[in-house]
Amino acid sequence: ILSVGQAVSNERFKPCTHQQNANSDERLRVLTLGRVSPAKRIEKFFESLEGKISSSEIQLDIVGPVFDIEYSEILRKLAGDQGFDLCFKSGVRYGEVAELFCTYKYYFTGTETAIDKSAVEAALCGLIVITDNLDLLDRLGLIRYYSMNRVHYENLSDQVKHLRDLSSASIDELSKIVSNNALKNMSIKGVIASYLGHLNNFEP
Repeated sequence: ILSVGQAVSNERFKPCTHQQNANSDERLRVLTLGRVSPAKRIEKFFESLEGKISSSEIQLDIVGPVFDIEYSEILRKLAGDQGFDLCFKSGVRYGEVAELFCTYKYYFTGTETAIDKSAVEAALCGLIVITDNLDLLDRLGLIRYYSMNRVHYENLSDQVKHLRDLSSASIDELSKIVSNNALKNMSIKGVIASYLGHLNNFEP
């Protein structure tokens, strides 16, 4: 059995240029994309950061249609109670997603039982993915990175605190690690290469 994971287009989604991905705001501007519903576990983002990160240091932008009004109000209350900056934005066309990614450096996914395709697309563009999905963290090379830097990667708050303290050069380097691993492990190009390599080594 060969596990190949997601096969996302590496032609449509590719590393952003430094100029595109520049972020003059000192806060961590984090993106999450897709319809707003409890399955996204977006509340996990705020719950994990409560009391551990200054509310002035981070902003979460949710881009996508609101499928569950009650859930969106829960998120607004969570963010408001903790003083976090939460912004809901209307969805974008699929052809505009890569351009949207290139205005951010960080992406959050709360999806736990499967790998969020949008998170893979974001990673291919070089966005650093914040998640407690260990399978995704592993495929993006982040478990190895965080372990080497003595970061408790299971905790979203520890991931965010580490990212907050990185220099611009270190952020760019980590972005390359993420995009390279996404290309190798989760893109169409990577999946084909893995499959062909498996066939070449196969002995009947």
